[in-house]
Amino acid sequence: MKLSMPVKGALLALLVANPIFVGAASSVHHADAKSYKILFITKIKGISVFADVKAGGAAAAKANGDTFEQIDPADANASTQVQIINTEAAKGWDAIGISANDPTVGNAFTQAGVKAFTWDSDVLHNTRTVFVNQVSEDVVGKSLLQILAKQINYKGGWAILSATPTSTNQNTWIAFMKKEAAKPQYKNMHLIKIAYGGDTPDKSFTEAQALLQNPAIKGIISPTSVGVVQAARAIEVAHLSGKVQLTGLGFAKDMRKYIMDGTSTQVGLWSFFNLGYLGEEIGHAIAAGTFKGKIGETVKVGKLGTRTVTKNVLSGGSQVLLGPLDIYNKANVDAYIAKGG
Repeated sequence: MKLSMPVKGALLALLVANPIFVGAASSVHHADAKSYKILFITKIKGISVFADVKAGGAAAAKANGDTFEQIDPADANASTQVQIINTEAAKGWDAIGISANDPTVGNAFTQAGVKAFTWDSDVLHNTRTVFVNQVSEDVVGKSLLQILAKQINYKGGWAILSATPTSTNQNTWIAFMKKEAAKPQYKNMHLIKIAYGGDTPDKSFTEAQALLQNPAIKGIISPTSVGVVQAARAIEVAHLSGKVQLTGLGFAKDMRKYIMDGTSTQVGLWSFFNLGYLGEEIGHAIAAGTFKGKIGETVKVGKLGTRTVTKNVLSGGSQVLLGPLDIYNKANVDAYIAKGG
């Protein structure tokens, strides 16, 4: 039906004079709406990398007009994350992203019927849409072992100071360290022990001290930003700098002192700010229904450009990679700090 000009004018006047009609229409959450409620759940409170993730997520949310929050659990127990998921599922979040303490945590998403994705540490891939992965796990595991091997001249015992026994990302990186270590060039290197510091400073320091009691251990890899700092501190306290080598994953700003004094010659990491930014962009796309997380699918991710979904090297599930793994040493550590690392 075609409206006459007087009728059109009357309707326009009615809408202007009565904004309630406009508000009622715009409050409906259409599938193509541009703002959503996105929630992040981290592993545990008090870890500096998750503060960077939050800042990155908040920046992306602001750009997208989203509501964004992050919950930092009181402990690193998988059951605590499950409780948080069960509580938050009823609050109307359009998408929830988690750094999982255990791969089975994802079952809570399935039971709650919420749109879910992972970042930093994955769950069972059939319980989430996609994994926002910082760097391919094989690259992380292989690179850290290669660094340590050069530090100890491919000879001697070595150990790993990890976070928790069930931490998905830690276990995956360790699996690829072991795979790399099986190659002929490492035949004179022997993995002596894997210790777990629970991603808490005190326990990580204590576990590092215990490792240093074994004189056969010539090097330590700590693929956790909490553990690598505490391992460095333990090495210095024991006056073993230069005698026991150390590498791992940690912030440039946290590790500068130990890099400059030779306690650790090389450490790696990536931008957790960008990881948070990428995670929120993925959460937004999932919430909008424009992104399904299928292998081969391409998605726009704001200032980070575009990403193509690939297959995870271990689980076979879908992933979106941030990349790259940055390695820093005496020559470039200050440059990374200047960039916020």
